[in-house]
Amino acid sequence: MFAQAETSTMKEFHALTIEEIERSIEQLKGDGLLLEEMGFIAEADVLRCRFLGRRINIKIDLAYGAEIDPVDSFSSKEVEEISNLILTKLRFEFCNNCWEIF
Repeated sequence: MFAQAETSTMKEFHALTIEEIERSIEQLKGDGLLLEEMGFIAEADVLRCRFLGRRINIKIDLAYGAEIDPVDSFSSKEVEEISNLILTKLRFEFCNNCWEIF
């Protein structure tokens, strides 16, 4: 991943569960984010994805949380865009669920 100061958005992304990320990705096909395969490594669950045709992995580690790990070339701005897409979709879903309560 890119070496940079952790922003509040990054902290929020790190706190996501695999279920939240999967649910968000399913709703982002129209935005170019596709889940291709789910895998596992010793320290994390891995979601193998494509964003606008380029490969990325989203790793969810119990100790360190979720992070985007590009396989193909991505700028730090593009990585931030992907995390923002996922977070925005979850926030929208949360807001819709709140309205259903009332």
